[in-house]
Amino acid sequence: MARTTGEKRVTTVRVAFVSDVNYVIPLAAAVRSVIDNAAAPEDLEIAVLCHDIPVDTKKALTESWRPGEIDVRLLDIDLTMFSRFPAREYFNSTVYARLIYHRLLPTEWDRVISLDSDMIVRGDLTALYETDLRGRPLAAAREPYSPVVSWKRGVNRWRELGLPPHAPYFNAGMMVLDLDRWRHDAVGERAIAHGARHADVIQQQEQECLNAILAGEWTEVEQIWNMGPYWRFPQRRVGRYRNVWREGRIRHFVGIYKPWMAECRDMEDADEFYQYVDRTAWKGWRPGLPADREQAR
Repeated sequence: MARTTGEKRVTTVRVAFVSDVNYVIPLAAAVRSVIDNAAAPEDLEIAVLCHDIPVDTKKALTESWRPGEIDVRLLDIDLTMFSRFPAREYFNSTVYARLIYHRLLPTEWDRVISLDSDMIVRGDLTALYETDLRGRPLAAAREPYSPVVSWKRGVNRWRELGLPPHAPYFNAGMMVLDLDRWRHDAVGERAIAHGARHADVIQQQEQECLNAILAGEWTEVEQIWNMGPYWRFPQRRVGRYRNVWREGRIRHFVGIYKPWMAECRDMEDADEFYQYVDRTAWKGWRPGLPADREQAR
């Protein structure tokens, strides 16, 4: 949403997260990184969809995000409808809430950037928010480990679904959503129906459901907006991707190894994650320290 102040055009950037108690510390750091890197923090609107997060933990989260200065809304959600959908060791049913953002987010929101909690934002998000979606319901970055739907970690049963084998496949950790188009095209409902119908084979949760029903009908953005561990290796950073590791605007700690795990505290760029943790109510927290064994209060 854009508004005009005097002669200056101002964009209100709206960002959404979804989390449960298992992800509160990375969530705290992720939201803090959005705020700290915003060119105009006062023009941010952030919604955090909370699934079974205790009241005192929500209070600590709010205290971490410059209360009174930044518009952050914590919204409780019920995910019973997804209880039979497949989950993974490090992702439970909370990720499916993205499929019903159009029901859960404030009604006046017509566009939103959806971010995973295992991300650190390194720059202002206005340019990403203003991405031209070209009439499509979402923009995202391609998944480098599974760049097309027919790859091993792409869309299961893609042949039976009649999908073109080379239809591009995106990572759903960062998405720019046109919520009006999302409603019009019944994207969420179609993705939910796919998930229910193919629950026995789905491996990539809501990401796979969305890729299955969109079949390449989404707008691609540069890898800098969802930079995962694939780009750690210099031999992969060639051509147009030469500077992706250095210029990445959003760092995504995708996969089973996370910097907040005790065995991963020394992983590359974990320090960047803890830089933001230390600007929240969890300042000084590190995994495995005797006084701080629990992630949440």
